[in-house]
Amino acid sequence: MSMDLIIAETGHVMIASNKPFAAPVARVDFDVQARQLMLVYEDETHEPDVLGLPVHDRLLPALMSAPRVLLVAVHNNEVTDGFDAPLTCVDFN
Repeated sequence: MSMDLIIAETGHVMIASNKPFAAPVARVDFDVQARQLMLVYEDETHEPDVLGLPVHDRLLPALMSAPRVLLVAVHNNEVTDGFDAPLTCVDFN
C-alpha cells in the first residue's frame, strides 16, 4: 500500500492511499514525539495501523492545529473510499 500525507495551502490535512482502508476510520492520532500517524478504526476488531509516513518539521504546525483529516483511497484515478475523521495530537511516551 502506498500512502501520501498532503497539506493543502489552506492548512487542510489529507492522507491519500492507493488501497482501500481496512475499515471505517474513527480518528487519526498523531504522536508528536515519535512523529507517527496512526489510524484508529471504528470496528474494534481491527488493530490500529501505524502509518510509515514521514512527518517533516515544516508539516508539524499544520498537523498540530488541524482538527480533522480527510482520508481517501484512489484507484484508477477514482476515489474508492473516503473518510473525514478527527485528528488528535497525543504523546504515547
